[in-house]
Amino acid sequence: MTFTFGTDPEFMLRDKHNNYVSAIRVLPSKASPIAVGSGHAYYDNVMAELSIEPAKTRDMAIWNIRKTIGCARDACRGLELVCQASQEYPESELEHPEAKVVGCSPEMDAYDMQAHAPDAASFANTRLRTAGGHVHLGSPIIQEVGYYPVVHMLDLFLGLPCIALDTDPTSPKRRKLYGNAGRFRITSYGLEYRSIGNFWLQNVNAIGVVYDICEFVLEYCANGRNKRLWEYDYSTLQQDINNEEDIIPTKYQKCIGYDLPNVVEAINNHTDINLNSEIADLVEKDMPFGIGLQIRTLYEDMRRTSRI
Repeated sequence: MTFTFGTDPEFMLRDKHNNYVSAIRVLPSKASPIAVGSGHAYYDNVMAELSIEPAKTRDMAIWNIRKTIGCARDACRGLELVCQASQEYPESELEHPEAKVVGCSPEMDAYDMQAHAPDAASFANTRLRTAGGHVHLGSPIIQEVGYYPVVHMLDLFLGLPCIALDTDPTSPKRRKLYGNAGRFRITSYGLEYRSIGNFWLQNVNAIGVVYDICEFVLEYCANGRNKRLWEYDYSTLQQDINNEEDIIPTKYQKCIGYDLPNVVEAINNHTDINLNSEIADLVEKDMPFGIGLQIRTLYEDMRRTSRI
């Protein structure tokens, strides 16, 4: 299957004394980024953000990400790029006006079908900052199948395994601001899946697993296998939009194959305690054996070590 795979991960910067440093001190703004590896680097709030060139193969995706991260390290003047989901920054690093501005535009929710904007007022009054590892997918399948069905399956087959693989103890706090289930943005080439953190950028095998799962999800939807799990009626949705009717999600999409509230709660709270064996069995049964084996191996690896 041909598709494009990219990412725009955010990293925290830390000096040799383990002090967290604002990227505003080090990198240019998004309006004038610097070239690094197969992409660009700039600051987004206090984070160092990388825009990595999309790839059409697994090997190229891994190479682009690793090369860009390596070059970004050099651009950050000896500071450590840290894969960490959330951190409270000292006030001294939040004095710049842009350190108090939430930069993200609204994102869609695949379940309530509404756009959600960050709470700018609350953000300006907290020292908590978060970093994500969003995935950008480009494929005609996304337009053919629909954004919502693809995101539903990304939650089930990527979002849930990432809860187990992401050993970062700061991840639950990130979920209070970002990373809820079903969050995505529509793009000119497909979509940006925004529910997972940046943990997977620190490990070559994790990058490969995320790529493989995304490829599997696109094939899963292209073959109509997702229709065993969800019922869709988007023709009625379009009629209601045209007639300016109230949008009631349950009229157009209904999960019939698994306990959706438990999946959403598990992702939103970054905990798998509410996942029953039926959901776990479904994910394991439908996912290719090779990917499942990679996930199990990676699960042990991520608990032994973390590395960029």
